[in-house]
Amino acid sequence: MSVRAPLSAGQVLKLGMVVEGSETVLARVSGPALARFLTGFMPDPRFEVRKESTLLAANDNWRGAAADAV
Repeated sequence: MSVRAPLSAGQVLKLGMVVEGSETVLARVSGPALARFLTGFMPDPRFEVRKESTLLAANDNWRGAAADAV
């Protein structure tokens, strides 16, 4: 899944997917590493993984490289 959407500071973009069973899911989020490819990127996005209302993992302190993992 790939998403590109215009957002202003403070706006929220929510994406959802359904995983059945005990599957493992890998999510790669680039954050500010996209600066070399795009203009108008979000410099400090927050990424959350939730199961219903339970927060499973989050990242809010991005480094510049695409090496962050949750």
